[in-house]
Amino acid sequence: QFLYFIACRGMAHRSRTPPKNAADQSMFRRPDEVAYRAVGSGEPAVTRCTHAGKVKGKKISYIGPTVFWLTHAALANIVARYERFGGVKAVEAMLKEDKAFGELYLASHDAYVAAVLPRLPDEQREFFVEHYSGPNAKGRKYGNAAVGEPLSVKCLHAHVGAALAGVPNPIGAAVCRYTVAMAAALKAREAARRTSSSADADKADDGADATAASSSEPAVPAGDAATMDVTDDFPRNFAAFVARNKKDAFTLEGVDINSADFDVCGAALALVVHFDGHAPSFKKKHRIN
Repeated sequence: QFLYFIACRGMAHRSRTPPKNAADQSMFRRPDEVAYRAVGSGEPAVTRCTHAGKVKGKKISYIGPTVFWLTHAALANIVARYERFGGVKAVEAMLKEDKAFGELYLASHDAYVAAVLPRLPDEQREFFVEHYSGPNAKGRKYGNAAVGEPLSVKCLHAHVGAALAGVPNPIGAAVCRYTVAMAAALKAREAARRTSSSADADKADDGADATAASSSEPAVPAGDAATMDVTDDFPRNFAAFVARNKKDAFTLEGVDINSADFDVCGAALALVVHFDGHAPSFKKKHRIN
């Protein structure tokens, strides 16, 4: 029984003599541990897997450079939606325009390597350094997204997975915060609509003028919920969110990611249902057996 990943995949290096234990086929894509669980349900949302290289034909799978994988169906779905509506290019542009954001992202590559290496057996560790993370690595890869250039983004799933696994990642942190804030904005608007509809109904029952009844304004939610557009325009919405929250947007430090106040998986589910009209299907690739 295996864990199938929906996030971007690890790259297999073309060495002719891979270390014997670099990729144990019996362990291929089996998670080493659950790094983060959804609040409330306890579903695995991020897993750590050190046997996630690719298998092509009869080639042996090696350890891949990506170790933290996003496996919660709703969270994976909403992040894929962000990507589909221009998320990767938008974040790459922000990294180049915002020097502080870019520097935090560059530092996150080293933080990722520091988090991964102690978790690897000796032979895997040597392989990882030689092929992915060392200064003379044959196929230098940066961060959990295994990008080839330091300021490339490639896959938002990987960044979110790293951030929720406790590895400092400004992209992942900002996307998580954005998702929670967007869901809060959606909830506030729905509550305001219900309040407005109820007030209008009461006025109509009281025989109030129809025009006056229809002009009642819903309560304005506070903070981000007051200003966020619950739409698919990720590039504009995300940039605006980051601009309003520069102080905290790029870190999850000080945030209890296991609390109901920061239920990022629940937030993702609410957004998916809003946009698609139903919850994402429960697919095998999102499940740990």
